[in-house]
Amino acid sequence: MKIFEVCISSIWGGLEIYSNNLAFALAKHGHNVFFVVQEGSKLEYEIKERMKLSLHTKNRNKTLLNVISVNPSKFYFKALIKLRDMLKKINPDIIHIHVSSNLWLVRIASLGLEIKPKIIFTDHVASIYPKKDILHRWLFKKITYGVSTTERGKKLMLKYTPLQENKIIVLSYGIDTEKFLNKKRCKVFLRKKYNLPLDGIIIGNVSRIDPKKGQMEFLKAAEIIIKERKENIYFVIVGGSEPGKNTEYEMKLKDFVKNKELLNKIFFLGHQENIPEILACLDIFVFSSYSEAFGLVVLESQCAGLPVIATNSGGIPEIIKNGETGLLVKPKNEIELSEAIKKLLSDERYRNKISIKGQENVLRNYTFEKHLFNIEKLYRGDLSFKFKT
Repeated sequence: MKIFEVCISSIWGGLEIYSNNLAFALAKHGHNVFFVVQEGSKLEYEIKERMKLSLHTKNRNKTLLNVISVNPSKFYFKALIKLRDMLKKINPDIIHIHVSSNLWLVRIASLGLEIKPKIIFTDHVASIYPKKDILHRWLFKKITYGVSTTERGKKLMLKYTPLQENKIIVLSYGIDTEKFLNKKRCKVFLRKKYNLPLDGIIIGNVSRIDPKKGQMEFLKAAEIIIKERKENIYFVIVGGSEPGKNTEYEMKLKDFVKNKELLNKIFFLGHQENIPEILACLDIFVFSSYSEAFGLVVLESQCAGLPVIATNSGGIPEIIKNGETGLLVKPKNEIELSEAIKKLLSDERYRNKISIKGQENVLRNYTFEKHLFNIEKLYRGDLSFKFKT
């Protein structure tokens, strides 16, 4: 199939990482993929670097993965003409859009063209902004299927967009489990590599630095634990701020640790590329976001064999069964979070049980291979798949 994957985004987060992986995997499966990205973005850089290292994006000297870079935020008309010319030239079978604002660019660029692709829109963020006015009805008119990653997201899409229920599909994410299952990683070696304590228990939080990600509540819960318990327990925050954003919040987090005299107990590792290695350093993972459409890092942590504590918000309760595959706590509540951490610290047997059940859940329901299989079925118009078993 000739497939346009459209993810024009200037940031680098779960959505961008997912679209990167999807475009690359589709090309490896022999599809002719055209990946439309933001010019100068981290996503553009990552996919191009990945292509340099791979032998799987070409077939008999034909490039199967093509990157189309545009900059509509600065040169909208130029981006529009470039995309229109490519659509007319390629005549794709599928256009898969990953950012809602990109719908406008694609819809306008395709006006008057004699092409009839299936148009798929995945709402990665479970938007709660009303889009049922006359302009959005026109915008969504050509969409073949809307995709949500959770049942909650489907309800929101049905409530806030013009799409009818029979056009909204629930298709959960999947992850590359092999990256996180590597049993050969040495915890001591990796802790040395990242300058972390070699002994004791390390509790980690991996996320972009943002007030909505709940890092402050994580730190306040850490303070409670450190004051109450004498064991060698440490806390790690992994992630950085977006360029030009949330730098004040990041400084606020670091000042909190400094003022509480916890610099020998709480560590900031900044942005890290090798998340499988980071997770291999940890003993417990905490996901403290106020509301998350899905939370890929939750799956990654479970796959790595970590017991996970996450907030009972957004799509997270569809991933974690409280008390069985992880623990759920109220968002914005450091007291409840600290109690959940103490529960895992005090019962190693229970901690191991949750780790095993969480990992089993990921391997059964959330592999990228299974996700890709279902995506290809969706592109063919076959809706017989069922993601969970």
